[in-house]
Amino acid sequence: MKNKKLILFFLAMFPMIMDIPIIIHLPEYVKSCSGEWIPKLKLLLTPTLSLAVMVLFFSFIQYMNRKSSPSDREAAKLSSHIHYYTNITPCLLCAINVMNILHLVAAGRNEFDFYQAMSILTGSMLMMIGNLQPKLQDYKDPVKSKWNSAKPSTWMKSNRVTGLIFVVCGILIIAEALIVGGAESMIIMFFLILASSVTAAVMSDKIYRSNEK
Repeated sequence: MKNKKLILFFLAMFPMIMDIPIIIHLPEYVKSCSGEWIPKLKLLLTPTLSLAVMVLFFSFIQYMNRKSSPSDREAAKLSSHIHYYTNITPCLLCAINVMNILHLVAAGRNEFDFYQAMSILTGSMLMMIGNLQPKLQDYKDPVKSKWNSAKPSTWMKSNRVTGLIFVVCGILIIAEALIVGGAESMIIMFFLILASSVTAAVMSDKIYRSNEK
């Protein structure tokens, strides 16, 4: 847990540490990812968001640790929620870091493919989520469905399959964004996400039915 907190702290601080020296040398107005000219100080919004996520996370952990747990069942539930958000928050901070880098790249270039960048960012997030899913050891997470309300083995098998599907989907989205680019890459991304979501739901239902018989 201590190592994870250090990683979270680094991920939250990194955008601000990276932005300040770069912004000093930029002109007063720079291009945003959407192509609009904005004051360079607006580039600090993303690092500020990263710091806000860190503050909210540590405030949440402190609140959950102070919360009374009169029974072992309640204590296990609190521990499950802490574990869940401790794994989700690094993914969010990584996405913010990637977004921050895209903003800096856009500010330093005359031409920037916003749609391609967003497709690559979305693909990267799907790969992180897919990689995280099989590592969730507690199947009683805050989002309830018939799959995670079933026995732990069913939940874990479902997580492994859907995690692999999301990783493959993320790779395909990044590949098509690099090859196609432009607004077309966003359209292809939408259909890939839709197809992977339907496939993940069908496979999870199939695992549930075969394991719960």
